[in-house]
Parts: sequence; structure tokens; C-alpha cells
Amino acid sequence: MAASRQWPFVGRADLLSRVVELVDADTHVVLNGAPGVGKTRLAAEVAAVFSGRGVNVHRIVASPAGSPVPLAPFAALVGNAVGSEAVQAARVALGANGRAGAGDPVLLVDDVHLLDDASATVLQQLLAGGHVRMVATLRNTAAATVGVPAAVDRLRHEAGVAHVDVTPLADDHIVSMVERALAAPLDGRGRRLLVEAAAGNPMYARELVEGSLAAGVLAGHAGVYSFHGDLTATPLLEEVVLARLAPLTGSHRTTLELLTIGGSLPYSLVERAVGFEALEELERSGIITAAVGSDGRPQGIDVAHPLYRELTRARLGALARMRIYRTLADTEAAAAGTHERSPAQRLRRAVWCVRGGVELPEHELLDAASHAVAAGDVPLATELAEEAHRATGSAAGAMMASWCAGQMGRHDDAVRFLRDALPQETDPWARAAMRLRIAEELWWTGRTEEGAATLADADAEPGPWTALIDAQRGMHHMLVGDLPQAVTISTPLMAHEHVWVRFVATLAYTLASIYSDRATDAIEASNAFLATVGDGDTRLLGDPNQHLAVQLVALAQSGDLATASAFAEVAYQETMRQPSIQARGWAAMLAGQAAELSGRLGDAARFLAEAEQLWASVDVPGFATWCGAGLARTQAELGAADEAADTLARLRRYVRPGMLLNEHLVHIAEAWVAVARSDRAAAAETLMTALDRSTRGGQWANVAETWHEAARLDVLDLLPGADGWQRPAGALAAARFDMVSARRTGDARGMEAAGSAFESMGALLYAA
Repeated sequence: MAASRQWPFVGRADLLSRVVELVDADTHVVLNGAPGVGKTRLAAEVAAVFSGRGVNVHRIVASPAGSPVPLAPFAALVGNAVGSEAVQAARVALGANGRAGAGDPVLLVDDVHLLDDASATVLQQLLAGGHVRMVATLRNTAAATVGVPAAVDRLRHEAGVAHVDVTPLADDHIVSMVERALAAPLDGRGRRLLVEAAAGNPMYARELVEGSLAAGVLAGHAGVYSFHGDLTATPLLEEVVLARLAPLTGSHRTTLELLTIGGSLPYSLVERAVGFEALEELERSGIITAAVGSDGRPQGIDVAHPLYRELTRARLGALARMRIYRTLADTEAAAAGTHERSPAQRLRRAVWCVRGGVELPEHELLDAASHAVAAGDVPLATELAEEAHRATGSAAGAMMASWCAGQMGRHDDAVRFLRDALPQETDPWARAAMRLRIAEELWWTGRTEEGAATLADADAEPGPWTALIDAQRGMHHMLVGDLPQAVTISTPLMAHEHVWVRFVATLAYTLASIYSDRATDAIEASNAFLATVGDGDTRLLGDPNQHLAVQLVALAQSGDLATASAFAEVAYQETMRQPSIQARGWAAMLAGQAAELSGRLGDAARFLAEAEQLWASVDVPGFATWCGAGLARTQAELGAADEAADTLARLRRYVRPGMLLNEHLVHIAEAWVAVARSDRAAAAETLMTALDRSTRGGQWANVAETWHEAARLDVLDLLPGADGWQRPAGALAAARFDMVSARRTGDARGMEAAGSAFESMGALLYAA
């Protein structure tokens, strides 16, 4: 509950020290800053310092509601006194007599610009009499300086008053404040969304979190909080922000609506729609900002704070949004004329037309959808591709719409789009690709028999295109954990003349090679494919970045964990800017694995919890299981065995018959929980199951990991078969072998050497 949540004071330690020093020097302080930036909280922290010394501290609050009532803020100090008697009464109440042992009293004045004339006069005379130190807050907006009492204005400019600017908090301080209040981390995208919406304003961040929690938009999963929908403001925040926006009408309101729906817009487009005068007035009032080019002319227009956009959008109905999109589309068409549009401009126009009810040709919609995919905005690509599919029902539209829907977890829709379009397609390569995609969607969701039957249907149309079907069969063997068969099928197909075949076959081969303890071969094959792909378009078969993800896994297995970790972190930070769920799932999964190996278990738990939730949200239970198993092991390593057991219980609900490659991770996590509960026999039994399954599938990297975990859990004495285990070729697997061998024989030097090998490759979790 919000009432019990403690919001910490962060990012202002140096500023707090500075203000305290000024007050100690008998200097009055005025804290200047925007609404919600933290002036009142800083003043409260100053008060706490002096109260802790035994200094008498009193706070008065000026407000719009109380300002018409003379002396209302001073009522508790002066009672019914007025004029000079009010000043004397206040001095007595404060103890401003120069005899206070702990120091002169401190008077906090919140929103000093809102004081009524009588209160402002009392304050000025009270300070002029000495033995009172003031800390006041003052909004630095243009509106706040209008109508300020003359006494306050004179006070602001007196020699003994220091003005201290309270600036927006840095992004990392906003995140720290929120995560400390939640007592749990946000996921990567949640951090990004929050810092962008708050824009350094701690009150905005707090009220967005409280509002989103109350609305169920912000929720925790395995100790990590994520936003599921638009951030929701509390009524307090809405009141604060909308007070500035509600009075806008006419072209001023139109400007705000255009920027709300269209985002940051070119100056020329907005001026064409609303005229110059409205823009100038809105800029002067701080509602919008203009980005200026090197020639000094305005280039772009945007709202001054992201919340202006978010709260305005929340109040626009469906018809209003359609009207605004249509206005944007019409204005852009008139402005662009016959000029060639960039890909980003074509995407923007397509969105405005689709949402404004303006028809576009299919090729423009599919071009825009492809650009959205490249930009990492799969939800937007899905909207555009489905519009193209609805308009024409073509195979091209079906392929794009299917791929996008699958990325969003709508696997049944993805299959339906393709099955509806398959009878109309005459190109045998396209028909093979469509069947591949249908089988893939079925395989991801555990319908392996139906997926295999779909591939079998393609055998009735023999030709060179069946190589694409064979490549997908290699992928299925890899995913189910039959690595020798995956390598056998995919190896000759990596040299096929068609880029689609090479794309799928290389994925199957490289992943099978990594887990077969041939990571170097995987990297070479992946590099060879990327060098020959040229202009070939593989996006309808899968994300081209999958090959980069594969290389990161291979780098870690080959012992170059430092490079793998660095690239995983960069990829994570980049994808957290994107709406694409699967892209974020890949990035979080890889970042979690790298963090665990590096010994950063807290980070690993956050990444893996995030990855599990992302994969589960798009109904890819195999990857969700792999991430959840890594999370459970990490939780157990951190001493949270009960949490690890809860995670394992959740994983049992995932149906994953076609995704058994890394099933050993589940057994390893079960073993960690069993040891935590003092059941070594159960740990050994589940690890033996993992060893048997991994050995039958030729998963030698997984065999090495399982033996190593047995050594870490000190159950090697309960497991037979280690004598027949051959030293692997990969650097990481070989170090695991050396550590296990040294542990079995009690070879202290061998253990030290293995630890040094782990340390040299950055696997600090094992080096300790």
C-alpha cells in the first residue's frame, strides 16, 4: 500500500549539505525549481538536520486556497494578532530571542510566492528583526512570478538571501528512488519508460508508480517489477499537470493534440496546421519547446514535458484520435507534395493514414511494416501488416502479418493468416516458406506432431525448395536436443544457393555445434553466413539478429566471456528502447546468462526473471523454461531456496515437448533446491537424469555444466560415470572438466589452476 511505502531521499546529498552550510552561516535560502522537482522534500531534509540538533523548526505553507485569507499561513504562530503584534507573536512562538541554546529557529516557507500580502509583510519584518533563519521554496515558472506580493519580491532580492536551484534528478537517481521504494528492481523497459515519463521529476515518478500500482499496470514477477500497459497517474498528479493544460482552447488545444498523437513534429508541419501565433504563445507559457537548427531557425516542436502528452492522450476518445491522425495525414500530404520521403517519413505517414482511416496501397503498408520491424517496433509492424492483409489477402501480406503476430505471441493468428493465403500462392519457394512458418509457430507452442505433419505436406511438392523444409527439420532436431541429427541435416544445406535455406540451416548448425562443444565451428559458420547474405531478405523467416545472439552464446562457451558480456549488455540496453517483446526476451536472456557466469547474481536474477516473463507473455514456453530454470538456480545460490522452489513450480506449468535442448537447466535448479533442503540423494538423482539425457543427445557442453554443478553442490560421490567423461574442447567446458577432476581427486593445485582458468575468461562465479 502507498501509505506504508517509504520514498527515499536520493541524489541530493551535496545540495543538502550546501543548504545546511548556508543556514548555519545565517543566510536565508530560497530553493528555486519546477513543480514536483523536490524543493519541499529538500526543505524537509534540511529541517530534519536542524531538528536533530534541537533547533526549533516551524513550517508554514502558502497555497492558492489560503492566499486570499490574510495571515492564514501564520495562523498557528500569531493567533488573532495583526500588524506589528502579529510579528511579535510570531517571534515569541518561534523563540526568536537570540537565547536559543541550539541556535536560532528555522522557519520553512513552502511556496513563498503564494503568500498573501499581509503574510508576506509579516515574514519580511520577522526576518528583518533577526534571530530567525528562513528556508523557502519558490516555483521558477513564469506563472509563479505573476502577482507575487511586493514584500516577497523585495525579500527575494535582499543581500542576505541565497538562491539555490533544485534541478531535475538524474535518471539513475530516479530509478534508485523507485526501486528502493518498491524494495525490488524494475525491468529494463520499465526503467526506460519511467525515466522518460518523469523527465527527472521525482514527484512525477512517485505518482506514476503509485498510480500504476493501484491500477494493476505495474506488477511484480519473481521479484522484478514490469509495466503492463500505459503508465497511470494518480489523481494528484493529474490535477497538477492538467491545471496547466485544461485552459487551452482553439489552435492552442489543436497544437497540443497534434503533438500528443504525432509525437515530436517538424516545425513546418505544425505551423501549417495551426499557424505561428499559437506556437509562439505556447512556447512562452512553457507548454511546448522548439528545437533550433544551426541556422537559428526552429526545426522541431514537442511538448515541454512527456506527461503533457500522456495525460492528454488518456483523455482523447477513439473518434478524436481518428480526427487528429487524419489531420496529420492530410497536412503531411499537402506539405510533402511530390518530394521523396525517407523510410522514417513513409512509416510515419502510413501510421497516420491507417489510424486516420485513409487508404494506402499494400506495397506502402508492407514497406512501412518492414521499416517498423527494422526499428524494433513489432507491435506497430503488426498493425500495418494486418491492415495490408485485410485489404488484399495476398501471400506477401499474410507472411508479414503472420511473422509479426507470432512475435507478439498470437501464434494461432499467425498460423491462420498463412493457411488462409496458402491456396492462393503459386510460387513454390513462397509456399515452402509459408509451411515452414506454420510449423515453426506450432513447434514453439508445443504442438510438435502437428508441426511435423505440416512439413510433411511439403514433400508432396518436390523440388529445390524442399531444402528449406529439410533445414527446418534440422532446427527441430536441434530444439528437441538431438544434436547429431541436427548437424547431419544442416551441414550440407549451409552451402545452398538460396539464402533462406542457408539462413535456417546455419541457425540449426551453429546452435547444435555450440551445445556439442564445438563453439569455434559455430562462430566460423555464423560469420560465413553473414558474409554471404548480401541483400537477401530473411526477415519473414526470422530475425537476422538471431545469428548475432548465437555468436554471443558461442563466445561464452569458447571462453571469451568478457566480450560476450559486453555485447550482451549493449544489446540489452538497446532493446529496452524497443517495444518488440521477443527482442527484449533474447537480450534479457543473454544478459542474465552472462551476468550469472560473471558472478553478478543479483543482476542475473533480475535479467532472467524479466526474460522468463517476456517469453511467457508471447507463449514461447521453451525459452521461458530455460530462463526460469536459470533464475531458480540463481535464487538458490543467493540463499532464497523457497523462492527457487516457487519458480520451479511455475515452470512445471509450461508445456515444452519441442524445446528440450536445455532441459538439464531445470534438473540443475532442482538439485540446488534439494541440497538447500539437505537432500543430497535427490540432488544426485535429478543430476543423473540430466547427464543421461544430455549424453544421449550429444549435448557435451551441457554434460560439462551438469558435472560441474554436481561438484559445486558436493554430490560427486553419489554420481557414477565420471571416469568415462572425456575432456571437452571448448575453453569453458574444459575448465569445468578440470575443476571436477581436481575435486574428485582432492587435487588442490588442480583446483587452483581451474579457478585461474575461470578467472581469466571472466567466469568469476566459478573462480572463487
